[in-house]
Amino acid sequence: MVDIKNKLWEKLKQYDADLAVYFVAAIFIASGILIAIYMQVVNRSLNLDESSLAYTICTRTLGELTSRLPDRNQSAPIVYFYLVKILTLIFGTGERILRLPSVLSYIVTLYLVWYFSKKAAGIRLPVMASALTAGNMVMLKYSDSFKPYAMDCVCVLMVLITAYLYENEKIKAPIRMIIFMFLIWCSNPSCFFIGGILTYELLELLIKNKLYRLKWWLITMAGIGVSFVTYYMYWLRITANGEHMQNFWEGYNWPFIPTGISDIKKMHDLVWFMMRDMGSPWRIAILI
Repeated sequence: MVDIKNKLWEKLKQYDADLAVYFVAAIFIASGILIAIYMQVVNRSLNLDESSLAYTICTRTLGELTSRLPDRNQSAPIVYFYLVKILTLIFGTGERILRLPSVLSYIVTLYLVWYFSKKAAGIRLPVMASALTAGNMVMLKYSDSFKPYAMDCVCVLMVLITAYLYENEKIKAPIRMIIFMFLIWCSNPSCFFIGGILTYELLELLIKNKLYRLKWWLITMAGIGVSFVTYYMYWLRITANGEHMQNFWEGYNWPFIPTGISDIKKMHDLVWFMMRDMGSPWRIAILI
C-alpha cells in the first residue's frame, strides 16, 4: 500500500511539473505569435533590400515573373516568387501582403518543430522546443521580413519530417521523391539537407547491407537530380553567376582546407556572422 501511495505521489508531482512546463511554454509561444502579428499590424516600411525584391514582383506580370534575372540584384526561390505574386494579384501590393508568407511560415514552423520533436526526436515535452523557437530573435526577425527565410525554415523541417515518415514506413518511396523534388524549387537550403539525408542513407544501405532498398534510392536520386538540374539551369544559374552575386559572396566562401591564420580567422568571422543574433551563449561558445 505504501509503495502504491509513493508511486501515485511521484506521478502527481511529475504531472504538476509537466503542467508548469506547458504553462510556461504556452506563454512563450503565445507571446511570440502576438509579437509577430503586432509587427505585421505596425506595418513598417520595406527596407532597401526588401524594396528591391518587391520591385521585381510588382512590376512584372505573372507570365514574365521568372523569365529573366530578377531586377536590382535580388534572388529568391521560384515557388516563393509565384506565391507572393499570386497574393499581390488577389490582395494588392501592400507591405502586409508581401510579408504575409513570412508570418504564416513562422506560425507553421512552431507546429512543425513540435511535430518533429515529438515524433522523430522523441522529446518528452516537445512543446518546449516550440517555445524556444517562438522566442528566438532570428525567427521573429524572419517573421517580419519580406524574404524567403521563414519559408526556408518550413521547407527544411518538411525535408526532415518527410525523411522520418519514410524511414518509419509511413510514406512510400515515390511520395518521398515527389516531395523532395518539389521542395528543391521552394527553398535553396532544402537542397543541402536532401543531399545530406540521401548521402547518409546510401552509406547506411551499404554498411548494413540493405541492398534491397538500393533500387528506390537510385530512382529517388535520379528524380531529385532531374529536378535540381532543371531548377539550376532555369533559375539558379542566372542568379548565382550574376556579377553582383559573385562579388557579394566572394568574401563568404568557407575555407574547407585552412592554409593559414587568415583562413582560420575567416572561419571564426563566418561562424560569428551566422550566430551573432542567437544570443550571448553562442557568443561565449565561439570565444567572443
